[in-house]
Amino acid sequence: MFKNKKGMAVVAVFCMVVVCTSFFACSKKDGSASAGSGTEAGVVGKKKIKKAKLPTKPNAETDFEVNLTSDSKGAKVTKYLGKGGGVYIPATIQGLPVKEVDIEISRTAGVTALVVSDGCEYVRVYSDKDEYGERTVLEITNISLPDSVETYNLRNTMITEFEVPASAKKVGRLPVTLEKVSFRGVPGEIYDGAFEGSLLTSVVLPEGMKRINREVFYNCKKLVSVTLPDSIEFIGSNKGDAGVFAECTSLESINLPAKLYVVYGPAFKNCSSLTKVDIPESLLPESGELFGKVKFYDTSAFEGCNSLPLATQAQLKDLGYTWGKF
Repeated sequence: MFKNKKGMAVVAVFCMVVVCTSFFACSKKDGSASAGSGTEAGVVGKKKIKKAKLPTKPNAETDFEVNLTSDSKGAKVTKYLGKGGGVYIPATIQGLPVKEVDIEISRTAGVTALVVSDGCEYVRVYSDKDEYGERTVLEITNISLPDSVETYNLRNTMITEFEVPASAKKVGRLPVTLEKVSFRGVPGEIYDGAFEGSLLTSVVLPEGMKRINREVFYNCKKLVSVTLPDSIEFIGSNKGDAGVFAECTSLESINLPAKLYVVYGPAFKNCSSLTKVDIPESLLPESGELFGKVKFYDTSAFEGCNSLPLATQAQLKDLGYTWGKF
């Protein structure tokens, strides 16, 4: 026992120092103390994100740092030098068409919206580094990309809605704040965790798409329904990757497309609310020569889907799914 209050006070202060030191050490290790990680962890869920207005006039050329593209035929925007509000990247800078936007924006610049002019083919947006040497989330809540864009990465923004450009070769990475997505064209594939951890509640993918790769919808806890076009032939992830729809614990229904020939990896693992799997007649045993067309290369594809009706379980097992109990 302590003999006086002074000794107890000293010990209390010491304990507080130890606890605080441990907290900040852990925060630094897992990134939870940074603005970017805090946003990705769901902090933004505590307040409604207000969508900023898009600017209507291009910024002055002097607001940007630029380089030549690798083919020396265009301009590549690399840094924003201005401050505040919306940023509108012009179609040409120093007489050359802007073909690439690989832009660093200061965390303190106060940029809230971004417009990229037609003709640009590549867009990536990221912040400068914080005191820990890490890039954090920018408070950009509205972005407009032209249909000429083929590749993009907008992960470090706070947009809640997005239209995938018509020329997109694949659906690029989007932020965890995303609530709604639509498509102006038919991207070749969705790849590399494009919607991972986002706030999407429903998705309708366009007819013509053929592949969904890796952790595209992994850990989308609010996702209730997904409509896949009949053109989808492949759903899968590499060895060691999480499943395409794994941990989507609110997902209630999914349709297996008529042209589907492989589900690779733990695609629907732990989709505990999944109660409906639409299986087209072309994939069922009575379809004769097409029987067995779908191959569940990882027999844990539906592991943890404990809400599936027995009849659906039987149909899936007829298609090659043989892993133990659901």
